[in-house]
Amino acid sequence: MAVLGNGMPNGESSSEFGTTQVPERASLLHFDAGERLIVPGEFALTDAAFSRQGHDLLLEDANGQRILIQEYFAHSEPPALATEGGVVLPPDLVRALAGPMAPGQYAQAGERWRRRSAR
Repeated sequence: MAVLGNGMPNGESSSEFGTTQVPERASLLHFDAGERLIVPGEFALTDAAFSRQGHDLLLEDANGQRILIQEYFAHSEPPALATEGGVVLPPDLVRALAGPMAPGQYAQAGERWRRRSAR
């Protein structure tokens, strides 16, 4: 069951993964593993910006409303996000919209690899 609570400015929330800094004017959303998470009706999920905040997912719509889904990325199988109107975003799409865990970091081939590939 999803639980929605109002975040407080400069608030914090605790979980098994540590303390989460709740962004100002954000609602905090918790979920139980394996369920579809219904985002509140007034939130424009299909027009929202998705971003990673450690293990958490931060959603922000065009009106500036924010929802922090605590520990979303900490689960091997996070839930699909859905609107009350029936739009469903599967976890793989949510991951892609939120971007990489470490943006701007890339693997680099070492000198040893270059020598082998030149043969």
